[in-house]
Amino acid sequence: MKLYRASLKANVSDIIGAQGNYVRIISSTVEEVAMSLHMKSGKVINTPLLQGLGVELPEEFVKIELKTDAASTVRIMYGRGKVDDSRISGAIKVEPSSSFNGLSPISFTVAGQNKTIAANVNRDVLDLFADPANTGVIYVGSVDGNTGIPIVAGQSYPDIKATGAIQLWGTVSGDKLHIVETA
Repeated sequence: MKLYRASLKANVSDIIGAQGNYVRIISSTVEEVAMSLHMKSGKVINTPLLQGLGVELPEEFVKIELKTDAASTVRIMYGRGKVDDSRISGAIKVEPSSSFNGLSPISFTVAGQNKTIAANVNRDVLDLFADPANTGVIYVGSVDGNTGIPIVAGQSYPDIKATGAIQLWGTVSGDKLHIVETA
């Protein structure tokens, strides 16, 4: 494996004569790095990568081209074969929310029924969980089942950041939706 550090100007490519089938963004001062991998076969694979992400390819590249939207410093690792790194460093800070509220589940008593989760101006996040025993589909953000995000038995729709009312449409009588609200 080899390491390479690039000081990139905004929207100007840095081309590296590098060979291998694996490349990873070790660090970057910008969120996304546009990477073009020029393959031995002549094909070019364009892929945006974020810090910490790597890609292992079935064939070898002979050149790597890096580009970012803003001036940045990018460190990459490349070579033949994948390398794993199990080192973990840093700290995770968990801040408690002001309240955690498991609301009563919403039950659909007839097929094709519309229900509403009430608005809450103090709500930070809403998490929805379809009951594992459900047999139909619940559409989040729908009043008629023709639109919305479908969730089925055992699926969830987490991290909804909305303080307004949320419409639901259940397709089967007896299906339930479990709700957790964090304020």
